[in-house]
Amino acid sequence: MYVRVLGPLEIDAAGETLRLTDRQCHVMGALVLDLGKIVSDSQLLEILWGCEARPGARVTLRSHVMRLRRSLGSDGSAIARAGQGASAGYVLRLEPHLVDAHRFRVLLQEGHRLLMDGELAAAVDKLEGAAALWRGPAFAELLDMPFAAREVRRLNILRRTTHLLLDEVQIRLGYAAEVVSDLEILVEDDFGDEWARQLLAVALYITGKTDSAAAICYHGLKYASERGLDSPALRALQQGVLRHSIDLQLTLASARQVVGRPG
Repeated sequence: MYVRVLGPLEIDAAGETLRLTDRQCHVMGALVLDLGKIVSDSQLLEILWGCEARPGARVTLRSHVMRLRRSLGSDGSAIARAGQGASAGYVLRLEPHLVDAHRFRVLLQEGHRLLMDGELAAAVDKLEGAAALWRGPAFAELLDMPFAAREVRRLNILRRTTHLLLDEVQIRLGYAAEVVSDLEILVEDDFGDEWARQLLAVALYITGKTDSAAAICYHGLKYASERGLDSPALRALQQGVLRHSIDLQLTLASARQVVGRPG
């Protein structure tokens, strides 16, 4: 069995790709989020029905789980009953590498390591592989569910990190012009993201658009100043652009320090 959560929840089981009902997605999503740990009946009841759970809800929950197991065929045994008393519930016994979110994190970390080691072509392969795992918003069926919000937010940050690392590698490989439009979108999506802004300024500078690069720095500094913040790295980049003298390797490494090591 292989579970995909980087988009609509899908499961490869019994030789086919399964799409689940809403209730099944909620149950399976909760089990994947706490992979290998017991998710209690009380937690699942809260997820499925909130404060409106009726006295017979536990029976209905067991029915949902039973149908979910049946739909998984021989892989249904991975969902097991576990625990006792108030902590009794269900656990998904599945190796982490059989969930695409885990595979994504591994590829991202490997790509980042290869970038740090200067193995740029290999880094592109890993980072493109990580980006390709995404088919839409993470845990797409659970976007409005509070129990999934933290992990969804974390995965979205890592997805953005993947794109920024890819753009940095492309700049280092000499393809700055090809990443300008992507970086413009990333800056527009998060105006305060200094890493994206510095990469965009560098890409514009390399492609000969010095005025645009300086303007990107200026608007970032203005945005920070309006919030009582300062950005020495962005200010230094702006000065380097205006003097037509920037250290590309140092600037790219400095920009990446804004977020540190992904994972």
